Amino acid sequence: MIHIIHELFEAEHKIAAIFRVIVHSSVYLAFGSVGLAVFSTIALGLPHYLGAYIICFLMIFAMYNMNRYSDINEDIVTHPNRYSFTMKYRKYIELSAILAVLISLIIGYLRNLSIVFIILLPLVLAILYSFRWIPKNLFRYQRLKDVPLVKNILIAFCWAIIVWVVIAYSWSEFNIAAISVAIIIFTRFFINTVMFDIRDTHGDKKHGTHTLPVLIGVKNTRLFLYSYLTALVLFTFIVVQKGILPPLVHLVNLTSLQAYYYIYLSDKDVPIHTLCDVVADGEFIVMGIAAIIGSILL
Repeated sequence: MIHIIHELFEAEHKIAAIFRVIVHSSVYLAFGSVGLAVFSTIALGLPHYLGAYIICFLMIFAMYNMNRYSDINEDIVTHPNRYSFTMKYRKYIELSAILAVLISLIIGYLRNLSIVFIILLPLVLAILYSFRWIPKNLFRYQRLKDVPLVKNILIAFCWAIIVWVVIAYSWSEFNIAAISVAIIIFTRFFINTVMFDIRDTHGDKKHGTHTLPVLIGVKNTRLFLYSYLTALVLFTFIVVQKGILPPLVHLVNLTSLQAYYYIYLSDKDVPIHTLCDVVADGEFIVMGIAAIIGSILL
């Protein structure tokens, strides 16, 4: 299956080329944020608001394109195609990221002032995460990205903020159900980020970035991901059985099979960039679709 996806992704025709642009420009990931916003909205029984979905899309799009340049040196080694794309369209990526921030702030301000602060939080964290700002004489690491596990925790936290956006936009309360959804999103994306660290192990070692695979090895990292994902599956099952989240979340829980699939393939002879950029990052779009199907069926 992954080889078929890879052949479609790398094919020399216009549709494949457009999809590669969507992936390398972070638009694909931004659609994933919409998927998670839809999942959060349905799981929490909130009204659907287009404005909330647009904010989530623009917030994640801007955050990842701001971080893109801090990864340039690593991308030369680990992801040359994305490096070439970033350098070729650098001016347009920078401008689109700035516009994304401004538009999301305007939409948030017009709806609920607190959304402005919610939007700024992940963007500020992205700056602190991506760029070297800590003096060498104060700390071993100059940027948060280089601190073991802090990178993964910060990114996963920024994605979990999607729940906060959805709640603030609908003027709802942050209750135990919202916390449960945030935990699900945080954990799934934490696993996703570590999966990318497995892909980037060679480049991270070369540049002295101490990720989990660099510290404990790829094999042990994979075992950790299996255990962590299984714990999340059990947690999700329990909160549904306790009535904290609706039964449709069981269907969303089944999308964990996609995560098991890409963890399993991470040590196989497969096109790793397609596995990460298309299959792994696509799981969040799938979660949104599963939530919609669940709301219709259940």
